[in-house]
Amino acid sequence: MGVVEHKKEGHLFIITMNRPEAMNAINFELGSGLLKTLIEAEYDEGIRTILLTGAGRAFSSGGDVKEMIASPEPRGKHFKELTVYLNGIINTIRMMKKPIVAGMNGTAAGAGVSLALACDLITAARSARFNLSYTKVGLTPDGGITAMLSYHVGPKRTMEYILLNPDIPSQHAMEIGLVNRVFDDGTFMEQTVSFAQEIAEGPTTAFAYAKRNTNMAYAGMLEHILELEREGISACGGTDDFREAGNAFMERRKPVFRGK
Repeated sequence: MGVVEHKKEGHLFIITMNRPEAMNAINFELGSGLLKTLIEAEYDEGIRTILLTGAGRAFSSGGDVKEMIASPEPRGKHFKELTVYLNGIINTIRMMKKPIVAGMNGTAAGAGVSLALACDLITAARSARFNLSYTKVGLTPDGGITAMLSYHVGPKRTMEYILLNPDIPSQHAMEIGLVNRVFDDGTFMEQTVSFAQEIAEGPTTAFAYAKRNTNMAYAGMLEHILELEREGISACGGTDDFREAGNAFMERRKPVFRGK
């Protein structure tokens, strides 16, 4: 079993992030594997819709903090390299002509929120949650979150979510326009696959133009923000606050930030 699993069901292509023991945290292996799989799906004419989901109890917990802290390389360099894959994934999802559904089987945190928001539609299990989590570990958001969240919920609420890191339950996420459908946990995958299958049987060319035109509303902003976020998170990765937060994360304690 690889860290990225995939299968076809008719015209639907199901991609599963498969690091359940790490809550599908994104490391180099998962990032490169997911990007490669998405590009392969883009060029497969038999695939008309993609469903992206996670194995286990999380959709994705974002970047792998344990690997970031353990890396022998300077942490800023680690972030520069990892965001090559993350930004490539976000851009590929947004620019691909085929509709992509995020099946949020569980928690989405950090860059996991970026992955979900980049998709065209989101279904969520009733128990699923969003939590940005970046500032909890002394980092600034990446993966286009600042652009995508601001576009959906406005700058004031976006800043609240970044600074205070509240849990955003799936039902509330649907009420504020971040999620399209909420399904009960027990039937989540079955209903999500059915939802995505319906899209896969639709008019592919019409969907492609609709996606392109919708993208035009914020495509330029997203592209610019991705690079600014990459610069910001790489700088934060070299701070004492991130080192302290990473150690606190592994030691299961509250970090003490000193602002440097």
